[in-house]
Amino acid sequence: MPDLNNYSHSMSINPSDGKIMPNMQIAGSGVTLLDGVSATNVIGVGSYNQAYNNTTWDRWRNNTQMAVLTSSARTATTSSSDQINYNARGVYLVFDVTAVSGSPSLTLAVQIKDPASNKYIDFLVSAAVTSVSTTIFKLYPGITAAANIAASEALMRTWRVQVRHGTAYSVTYSVGYSLIL
Repeated sequence: MPDLNNYSHSMSINPSDGKIMPNMQIAGSGVTLLDGVSATNVIGVGSYNQAYNNTTWDRWRNNTQMAVLTSSARTATTSSSDQINYNARGVYLVFDVTAVSGSPSLTLAVQIKDPASNKYIDFLVSAAVTSVSTTIFKLYPGITAAANIAASEALMRTWRVQVRHGTAYSVTYSVGYSLIL
């Protein structure tokens, strides 16, 4: 049992929303309250802004954004790495095609990963993109669904983006996303 009279703590400010976040480590436990902490031996009183994921504790997050596929010329189907949704309800994706050669045909698929089989399942698939364009795709519960562009669904924990090439023509594109609470 860790010595609860011997612990270190500090406070930090989340730059995205200005909230004060406690950071705490109990001496001798080797447990810092960060993502993926099992923390079965931590006793604490107060708010740690954590959410349990059925295995470990994760920090609570605000809306986040990043590039899932950076801008690059590609000629074949490309899949992103697995993305982890910690606590967002949905996602907005920006598919930005900036250069094409020949007559390309691309489709963007948002895929969820089944935790039992580890198979990817198409959740939202775009119509064919054949020219320079910027398209926003939305996946969020309660929005108005629109064929090939928006789905009124919640985003599962593990997901990825796949851009499928129907031809071997070179296309330069990027895909960015914002997870929305």
